[in-house]
Amino acid sequence: MKSRLDPRTTMLFIVLTSTLSVLAANMYWLLLIFLLTLVLNVLFGLNPFKTLYRMRRFLSMIIIIAFFQSIASSGGKPIIRLLGANIVTSKGLEDSLSFVLRMGIVMLAVLLGTRHDSRDMIDGLTKLKIPYELAFMTGIALKFIPLFGQEFADRIKAVSLRGININKLKLPKKIKLYSYILVPAISGSIIKSRDIASSMETRGFRAYHERTSLKELKLKLVDYAAMTVALAVFILIIYFMFARR
Repeated sequence: MKSRLDPRTTMLFIVLTSTLSVLAANMYWLLLIFLLTLVLNVLFGLNPFKTLYRMRRFLSMIIIIAFFQSIASSGGKPIIRLLGANIVTSKGLEDSLSFVLRMGIVMLAVLLGTRHDSRDMIDGLTKLKIPYELAFMTGIALKFIPLFGQEFADRIKAVSLRGININKLKLPKKIKLYSYILVPAISGSIIKSRDIASSMETRGFRAYHERTSLKELKLKLVDYAAMTVALAVFILIIYFMFARR
């Protein structure tokens, strides 16, 4: 199911929420922005928890980084002490939770763009006076991320079908195996990129300075209303966020 909003409205949501996640220095503000982004995903008809579960490997990496960040941060009250040294402090725990929330906001914000076709997103970028070549490259790059992931997953599945249990391998052998898997996955992606380049040339890409589109994007009343509400909420949060400084 596609979103009824214009892609430019969705892009505004993504930019505003991502900007707030960068500007917020307080964990409580980050939690509020995270909840607002979660509500946006629900209003867009997305199931963020299902998507985040599919990205659990990436989430585990974020949690590991947050754990080491909590250890590296100093200051605050000690929570875990070992041999007289502060392993985890309240300041380190707050910094790690802020990092997790900030990454969660960015990931949930990017999910909003999945409610539109890549064609509509490219048209939306060109309507914002971004050169078509740059908009097209952005769309292709975003499309290649899941393609590369699928290439890598297919190679891992092929190795598993040959009777190799990757989870039981020791770390040196696992690294060596992944290096063998990574090379054909990258080569497969390069071959696909060459096919796309050949297809673009045969279809006359950049043959004319201006391109026409079958479907012209137009902002509707609901888009203006959504943009107004989003900007009002953004300004209010910025005001209260920096009011005490």
